[in-house]
Amino acid sequence: MPHRTKRKFMLVDLAGSERILKSGSINEELKVAEARNINTSLTSLGRCITALASKDPFVPYRDSVLTMLLKQSLGGGCFTSVVITATEDEQMYGETISSIKFGRRCAKVSNKRQATESLDRNKLARESWEELKLLDKEIQAMKEKSMDGGLDMSFAPSLIQSFTSNMGKYQRHLSALNNAKQQMKSGNTNMSQKIRYEESQVRNLQGIILRSMTTGIWKDPCSFYISKVQKRVEILGTLNGMGENIAEVSEINLPVSFDNLLRGFKG
Repeated sequence: MPHRTKRKFMLVDLAGSERILKSGSINEELKVAEARNINTSLTSLGRCITALASKDPFVPYRDSVLTMLLKQSLGGGCFTSVVITATEDEQMYGETISSIKFGRRCAKVSNKRQATESLDRNKLARESWEELKLLDKEIQAMKEKSMDGGLDMSFAPSLIQSFTSNMGKYQRHLSALNNAKQQMKSGNTNMSQKIRYEESQVRNLQGIILRSMTTGIWKDPCSFYISKVQKRVEILGTLNGMGENIAEVSEINLPVSFDNLLRGFKG
């Protein structure tokens, strides 16, 4: 029987640190927006690298398009090389040191290299549905053991109501921010003011929620539960990409934890 394997080659130029003053894009709105988007993607990539290097069970791949595209290259089954370029220019000293430090973090990430044989689409879909069912059973079992975290209902109803209200506002503004960023990437240059407003709201609510969490009103989910939910999200994404009908599948969002909220907070 003939044996066939497929290979995919990806070459990504990370573009470096797009500092506004050095890129010469002052007073040019489109270039400023482009530089800001590049910095956002690089920040998301840095968070993924840091999480992988520290063996964090939650890796924020979904924070940007760049990290979603590079998911298999970051801790996945690919052979990955990182090339760091440097310059002797003293004006670029800060960028050079930053790039070298980034390369050192990348060196701590281990990929599980393996050959991926071409699979029958129906077989892959069937196996994904079976894995999803097993994950749902495991997640339900962990919920029954209160491993999914959540509110401490022994707190005063007014405090619980306030926390729940702030969490709802945070999630709505975060969703609006992500939508605005997607529109900006699609070419809508009128989103700059909307993005700044939503970013300020998200940052403000993050601070409020983090302070509330320090009182113990919120119990973080265990790392094992977070990893299972993240795996479930990935499987649903695979099934959706294959054209499978996932409309009837119940949605389980990635849980909020103090560490993950703090990681994205810019005070």
